[in-house]
Amino acid sequence: MPHQKYQSCIDACNACTVECEHCTTACLQESEVKNLV
Repeated sequence: MPHQKYQSCIDACNACTVECEHCTTACLQESEVKNLV
């Protein structure tokens, strides 16, 4: 199946998404969010 050929890339993208969500959550908990941009 085609998705099996790219499974390692799919897994890496999913892992990246998880890390981005963690970072977003942490940033939004900052008291001065506007200073982070």
